[in-house]
This record gives sequence, C-alpha cells and structure tokens, in this order.
Amino acid sequence: MSIAPDPGLRIPPSTLAVRLVLAREWRGYTQDELADVLDVSRATISNYERGVGKRGISRLQVNAWAAFCDVDVEWLKTGAAPETMDPDPSEVSGKITNVLLAFPKVA
Repeated sequence: MSIAPDPGLRIPPSTLAVRLVLAREWRGYTQDELADVLDVSRATISNYERGVGKRGISRLQVNAWAAFCDVDVEWLKTGAAPETMDPDPSEVSGKITNVLLAFPKVA
C-alpha cells in the first residue's frame, strides 16, 4: 500500500500501525507495559502495531493508547498534525521581527 505525501503538510504520512509504534517507542514503553494498561495480550499489541488481526483496534483503545503515551489523540487516529504544532521557523522569525520593530530602542 502506498501513501501519497500531502505537499501542504510538514509531517510525513503514516499508517495507524506506524503511529502506534512511534507513540509507544517515543515514551519508551514496551509492548508488555502497554498490554497491561489496555488489558490485552502482548500479541494483540504486536498485531495492532503490524496492522494485522481479525479485529482492528477500537476507538477506546486508541484513546487509551494516546493518553498512556501522552500524544495527541487526533494525530494518533488520523496522522493529522495537531493545531498547536510548532510553526514554521521562517514564519516565527518574521513575526518576532515585527514585534521587535514595534518597540522603541532602549539606549
């Protein structure tokens, strides 16, 4: 399966399975630790992270995964960047310059 990149985004495209792994590993948790929290087996966590299995991950489990790993739940669900994502540095630089120019110089 191929995922076409969106030129408007500054984040790479990914599948839910990839984001599940990223969230867990980013926080340094093992599959066993996450399995205990979600009350499922380690094999189930592995299946979710590989995108396989008879049943997919439930919305409740995705929400719990996001909360446990302290990641934005919408990012985990959809891959969409959160609204509070760090802005483009060039945009920030221009805004900072405008703010600084608005203040008088101190001698």
